[in-house]
Amino acid sequence: MQGLISLVRVCAATLLLASAGTVFAMDWPAKPIRIVVGFPGGSNSDIIARELAEPLAQALGQPVIVDPRPGAGGNIGTQAVATAAPDGYTLLLATNGTQAINPNLYPNLPFDTEKDLAPISLVCDIPNILLVSKDLPASNLTEFLAYVRAHPGEVNYASSGNGGAMHLAGEQFKMMAKVEMTHVPYKGSPPAMTDLMAGRVQAIFQLLPAVIGRIGDGSFKVIGVTSKARIPQVSAVPTLSESGLPGFESTSWYALYAPAKTPPEVLDRLNREVARVMKAGLDKRLTALGVVPRTSSESELRTLLTRDMPYWRNVLKQTGTKID
Repeated sequence: MQGLISLVRVCAATLLLASAGTVFAMDWPAKPIRIVVGFPGGSNSDIIARELAEPLAQALGQPVIVDPRPGAGGNIGTQAVATAAPDGYTLLLATNGTQAINPNLYPNLPFDTEKDLAPISLVCDIPNILLVSKDLPASNLTEFLAYVRAHPGEVNYASSGNGGAMHLAGEQFKMMAKVEMTHVPYKGSPPAMTDLMAGRVQAIFQLLPAVIGRIGDGSFKVIGVTSKARIPQVSAVPTLSESGLPGFESTSWYALYAPAKTPPEVLDRLNREVARVMKAGLDKRLTALGVVPRTSSESELRTLLTRDMPYWRNVLKQTGTKID
């Protein structure tokens, strides 16, 4: 009899918790939502987050605030969300760099990107674009490779930080082109671009949204994009693959995450709203930035991360990439 009473109490408690979760989900959102990005204001992550925040706020009926938390290759922002309350009010705009590369690059991270964060939806893919200093005597890939080979190790290429998409695009380029260049990491892409335009570094594998509005203004020279096909918004810019490095490709995915244990009803609502605002015009706004819009289910994003973890582990090993 005592066992039956205990069983009834457990069942009642379980039903009460489930009911409370459902009520919470029905009331959500009741206050502003933050999207944390692990890179500075003006970075590619910041740009994409702000493009997403405006229509998402309209869809949810609450302000959506973008909160840059730069540092450690995006790890500071990622940790802020991984340890936040799982109530749906703190989200992360993550990248394949923060989710799949950093766990293979940084030893002893205080969080697990697969266990401590819940996937919501992909948002987009972004290609890199190889830019060089306007003072460099090279205007296309052939000339750039010739210059680098004539000055082994003397060409400095900038990135937004160790292990990020910009850094690894450069390492992949070095490996495929069989050239020597020196990596110069910065705390975010804006200061890296500043030094490129000032001639303090000679090259950068920038993510396209950060510079698409400045292409052709004379601040730098454009060598090529790292996608498989040309990008319609900059259709005159060739791919590196067609310019002399067949098969070269380097793109990054961006996705929305929440802390693990966020109520599934909240995750599902966010997934639906991301898909809805994308179809309602966000896709066109992202495309204009040189971005490839791309949504997904929660399970598809989880599978993508599971696939990418060993892939980037292998890339890091082959290129010998380490934290400087």
